[in-house]
Amino acid sequence: MLNPLGPVASAFYLDNHEVAAIMGPVGSAKSTAAAMRLVRHAYEQRPYNGIRYSRWTIVRNTGPQLIDTTIKTWLKLFPENVYGKFAATSKVHHWRFRPQGGKDLIDAEFMFRALDDEDDISKVLSLDVTGMWFNELREINPNIFAQAGRRCGRYPGGDLGGCTWRGRI
Repeated sequence: MLNPLGPVASAFYLDNHEVAAIMGPVGSAKSTAAAMRLVRHAYEQRPYNGIRYSRWTIVRNTGPQLIDTTIKTWLKLFPENVYGKFAATSKVHHWRFRPQGGKDLIDAEFMFRALDDEDDISKVLSLDVTGMWFNELREINPNIFAQAGRRCGRYPGGDLGGCTWRGRI
C-alpha cells in the first residue's frame, strides 16, 4: 500500500515526543499526519478491562476556521458512517468500537475547540485530556499553548489504567 504521507509527515506521525510540531507547504499532509497521530496514540493507550480510553482536544483559533477547515479535514479522514456521529452542537466526535481484528475496545473522545485569545485560557483550565492538537499553531496565543500543557496526561486517570502517552502537537 502506498503511504499517503511524505517522509517528513511520516516521521511526525511516528514521533512520540510530548511536544512536536510540523511545518511544510500547503498540501503536504500536515493536518492529516496530526489527525492520524492522535488516532495512533488512541489505539496505543494502555487497555483497562479491555477498553483503551483517551480524550483529545483539537484546537483552532476561531470558530469559523475550526468548522470550515479542521472539522472538515477530520470528518473526511474519519467519516461518521464509519466512526460514529459527530455531535455538531458540542463539537465532539466520540468513538466507541472494536477495531477489526482487535481485542480491545477503543473509547476515544475528540473535542474541537476555538481558542483565540487570553480570555479563552479559562476554556482549558478544567480539561482532563490525553493530549491536544493545535491546528495552525502560529495562530494560537502562546499562553494558551503553555496552559494547555498542564491539562495533558490527565485522562485516563489511574482508575482507568493511566495515560500511556500525553502531549501537544
